[in-house]
Amino acid sequence: MADSRPAPPLPRPPHRTQSTRTRHVCFSDLPPKHNRPTLPLHNGKNCRPFCLSLCAWACLSIFALVLLVLLVGILFASFLHTALPDIAVRGLKFARLEVQNPKSGKLTGSINANLELLVEFSNQNEKIAVSFGRLEVEASSERINLGETEIGAFSQRPRNTTELRVSTAVEKPGVDGEDAEEMVSDLNDSEAVFDVTLRGNVGFHIGGIDIDGVPVLISCNPQKTEVDHGKKSRCSARIFPL
Repeated sequence: MADSRPAPPLPRPPHRTQSTRTRHVCFSDLPPKHNRPTLPLHNGKNCRPFCLSLCAWACLSIFALVLLVLLVGILFASFLHTALPDIAVRGLKFARLEVQNPKSGKLTGSINANLELLVEFSNQNEKIAVSFGRLEVEASSERINLGETEIGAFSQRPRNTTELRVSTAVEKPGVDGEDAEEMVSDLNDSEAVFDVTLRGNVGFHIGGIDIDGVPVLISCNPQKTEVDHGKKSRCSARIFPL
């Protein structure tokens, strides 16, 4: 016989306003953080004195290096200068001198001249040999050009003297009449002063060390009356002329 008991009632559906229970999980045991060193923040103010000090030391080092190179260069040039031979003009004469229309006025005269010079090179060094390359020679007097020429290369052993005969020639119209007249007057009075310039290169040889191609400038200002009386007119020489 079937059970006649009534079925239990169904549960009431939850109301919209009824709160729903939620399960909360608490993560209280978090994994420990790794202990990493904390780097200090970059501070520009702390770096500034160090950078300034570094720049100052760098500038001082460069300045000291330049000063050292300059000092070594000066000492080297002084050493080479003392090793140059003594140079002098021993003879001076005109093989030919023709001056036309030496009157007052500009570009009214002409000159035809041949000047002969005797130049002495005396190497007084005990152990240093000297060699000169080709030398360019220019001569003038009272602003009048007396010609140009060249001297061939030559060398000198220690304690050696070399005499070179140099001849210049000029044939030029249209020279300054006043300068030409003044030069002729000084020649007649033996008071003429000449400007003789030699340009070229010189080399120094010390044992097995060769220093070649050093620029040299030789300036001579012989006075005719002194040379005529047998006096040497010494020249000045400069290396590395500016």
